[in-house]
Amino acid sequence: MYPFVALGCYLATFVLFLIIYLVNIRSFKDEYGDKFSFFRHFPFELDQEKKGDRKFIYRALIILVFTLMGVSYILALKDYFEYTTLTYVIAIFGVISYLSLFFLAIIDTRYVKIHLLVFGLNFLSTLANIISIAFYAFYFIDWKFPFAFTFPSWVGYLVFALALVFIIALLIIMINPKLRDWARLEKQVNGDGTISYRRPKVFILALSEWLTILINHLSFVLILILVLTV
Repeated sequence: MYPFVALGCYLATFVLFLIIYLVNIRSFKDEYGDKFSFFRHFPFELDQEKKGDRKFIYRALIILVFTLMGVSYILALKDYFEYTTLTYVIAIFGVISYLSLFFLAIIDTRYVKIHLLVFGLNFLSTLANIISIAFYAFYFIDWKFPFAFTFPSWVGYLVFALALVFIIALLIIMINPKLRDWARLEKQVNGDGTISYRRPKVFILALSEWLTILINHLSFVLILILVLTV
């Protein structure tokens, strides 16, 4: 029962998450005079220029979204906590990743050290979570594991393979040498001869944050694949 409740909760909050971001992406050009790009702009920039009630409503909604997503993680695994401590590990890292994701969505890069620290926490918790899911998938492959349920072994192989792909993707993000110079801007000579600086078409830290967020969400899909194929 709990996995289906988790699925419903997650789908509802994910739809709300998409609506919030689509609305803010649409209004981004009016606020900044620039079209929003996942390759160039940070998550926090959807929140940056809001004032008063708009900022309060936006932050209240994303608090609700990330809280419910964390609850979804716990509900999805609730039936399995008694069988292995690895279930607790997955739930804890899942909740930490959503908590750090909230702060990533509101902390400006003007506070560069804090922003990088939060991104590092989000990245590491996401990576640790998916590594834990990869190990957890082995329990679905090994029919001798004393679950009180029956799992098709192909599910374990599928989830393990997908988790491995996500782990490799995160490692590529981590070792990307361009991350060292993430703040470097492109020089641009204007028509009047003056020089200005602008972000490149791919601003590597911003893109890395969005890719980590995407993988974070997909990690929960792996959990759902496992628990809904019992």
